[in-house]
Amino acid sequence: MDNHLDRRRLLAVLGGTMTGLALEVAGVSLAESPADGPRVEADFECGGGKRLRRIAPDHWRMETSGDQSFFTKYFCVRVTPGPNGAPAKLRLDVYPDSEFGDRGRQYFASHFPSYIWSLSGNWPRRAATGPAGATALMQGIWGAGERWVPLQNARPDSVVFHDEFLELHVDLSAGKPVYVASNPPYRYSDLVQWCQALAAAHPKRVEVTRLGVTPEGREIPLLRLRGSNAKVRFLVIAGQHPAEHGGVWAAKGLVEYVLSSISEAKLLADGLDLAVMPMMNPDGNVHGLSGANSQGIDLCKEWTGTSKATPPKSAESRLLWEWIRSEFQPDLFLNLHSGLGWRELADPPYDGAILFAWEADRFYQDPARAAAFCALRDRLAFQTPGVVNTAGGGMALTEEFLDYHLAAEFQTLAVLYHVNGGSVGALSQYRLGAQLFSAMAQAVLSDAPLR
Repeated sequence: MDNHLDRRRLLAVLGGTMTGLALEVAGVSLAESPADGPRVEADFECGGGKRLRRIAPDHWRMETSGDQSFFTKYFCVRVTPGPNGAPAKLRLDVYPDSEFGDRGRQYFASHFPSYIWSLSGNWPRRAATGPAGATALMQGIWGAGERWVPLQNARPDSVVFHDEFLELHVDLSAGKPVYVASNPPYRYSDLVQWCQALAAAHPKRVEVTRLGVTPEGREIPLLRLRGSNAKVRFLVIAGQHPAEHGGVWAAKGLVEYVLSSISEAKLLADGLDLAVMPMMNPDGNVHGLSGANSQGIDLCKEWTGTSKATPPKSAESRLLWEWIRSEFQPDLFLNLHSGLGWRELADPPYDGAILFAWEADRFYQDPARAAAFCALRDRLAFQTPGVVNTAGGGMALTEEFLDYHLAAEFQTLAVLYHVNGGSVGALSQYRLGAQLFSAMAQAVLSDAPLR
């Protein structure tokens, strides 16, 4: 039986809240809420944390939300102050999910040091409209997500990196809840509201539909923006790994850049048929998973054999491949992911673009495609902050990835971009989406036109 489903059933029975009793459900600790000190909780949308345990009134221990894909980097908890006179500071020790042993510990260690992010008060805090006259687009700038700041902003010693765990010190003196996370989260419910706002504000420019529904019945949003002189089909996806929120922030920024008043954005968008799926894994996002969907499948690395008639296992990926084959064979593909840390990476902001290396000559034998591939590589190298082909410890786009099969079957120019979700905040990730769009669109429309 699926551990995550067990937890969800119990949450549904109890109305989505846990207070009072100490419960251990499928490895997810929903800890007692003590009357004499602050409490720590993870049972909310996008919350992530296991085995929460109080050691002392001002000291808690927890583990990250690993899942069947063994990703053990993500956590997002709410720390609530105790009554008057209770400790105004709380120490929280964060360990990797113990279910995954040495592999999980090694994965955890590879993502830290990194900034730890915090938000004080209610989350999300809805901005009404921003300045006078601001449209729904401006929620990208005045929305709640950009208010996540590094916990280290308060004091440099708020975060101590040990070999085996993170030691966090949370200031509760303001008397408000404080959310603490490994990276600035973006919630599925906020994405749905954003899509609805875009459709209302730009009915002639944005077609908001759905790719289909997840195993738990959530819609997978699909945004379509067709230029009047569309020559190139451009597909953007994000959120295959639910804890990699930086990719979702970048996808949001990409769309809002296209819809902005910037003349370059309008000119580039006019030559594109742009399809954006900003969150491929809504179930995983809602439940605070790290690398899998609600069925325990890694949507990013389940594609082996797909272009040879072996469909992927997950419902989400099958829907995507069927839609691609029947309706939208992309010329250009951007697959947005998000890592953490800087230990094993080059220099700030530690982003990275992963393209084909040795396979490029085989996939792009057409002279126009080969020229466009070179232009794309150069634009990414010189006009985006990422290091080309070096992120992820030298990761290659093998048959496990959708990128490989798009290139093999349709000669798609494919890019997997790692947005670093720990070294910069949501606003920088949001703006990165515009940079990526501009660089990639110019490569195939101006530098080496595909059509």
